[in-house]
Amino acid sequence: MRGMRRGFFEKSKNKENIMENLITINNHTAVIVFDPETEMFRGEFLNLNGFADFYATNIQELLREGEVSINIFLTVCKKQGIEPYEL
Repeated sequence: MRGMRRGFFEKSKNKENIMENLITINNHTAVIVFDPETEMFRGEFLNLNGFADFYATNIQELLREGEVSINIFLTVCKKQGIEPYEL
């Protein structure tokens, strides 16, 4: 995958002025946090009409698991006739 840009990270401040790490995977933005209990990164996609989260121990896994998570979420929504995005 050398040279391919599957996702990118950015930092922003939320309403409470707390720094968040954001990543974009397949044009979907997710918030990334580190869970010290599991020693894993956790991602949760934003602006969906449901939950699509993913866990990984490193960035490459995070990107891969994020792609799997959003693809499954969108597939299930399509099969069930559910709008995947918040209105």
